[in-house]
Amino acid sequence: LSFRVRSASSAAARAAAAAPPLLLDAVRREEAASKKGFKRSDACQAAFAEAWLRARGAAPRDLVLVLYGDAAFGDALGARGDVRTGRLGRVCGGAVDDDLVGGTAGGLVDAAAVLIHLPASVASRGAALALQAQGADGYEEELVTRLRGFRPDFGLVATCFGRAPEDFHGESGVEARAHARRLQCPLVGFLAGGEFGAAGGSEFGALGFTTCL
Repeated sequence: LSFRVRSASSAAARAAAAAPPLLLDAVRREEAASKKGFKRSDACQAAFAEAWLRARGAAPRDLVLVLYGDAAFGDALGARGDVRTGRLGRVCGGAVDDDLVGGTAGGLVDAAAVLIHLPASVASRGAALALQAQGADGYEEELVTRLRGFRPDFGLVATCFGRAPEDFHGESGVEARAHARRLQCPLVGFLAGGEFGAAGGSEFGALGFTTCL
């Protein structure tokens, strides 16, 4: 998920930097043993996340980073109408290890989720991509095609664990080298057990075996 900021002193950038992220404890410990409890809580917390973004005035040009410990939360979030259609921004992220989401939050269970809303300024634009190509040539070709000449100043990368080099590309560093050649900007990212990003057209949702940018 790429974000271009031409005015570092913009009010939107300052507001985004000062705004705290939304931290959700999606499943209480006493519900953890119940699969039914997980499903019920995922849907409830996804609705709360959508309402939180709506209350913040999130718009289609904004960026939203989402990290969660339970892949079912991503499915529930992608089912929310205003999230799925991109009306609340370009959403990118995925399911990460619970040590990152829950462990650092001080006792939260592994289904916790974090949302960070980055409002776009008047002079900013972004691009959201979900790439599925296999092999060095195929991946770089798809990246170039989908970028359409866009040159970001910063990028977020969420890559599926299933895209391991020995099983998917046949060699190491394929995607990293393509990003360095074609994006030429600072990148931050993580391996995901289920990604969330541009699902096709203008829709966003939970994905698998993709690299989301």
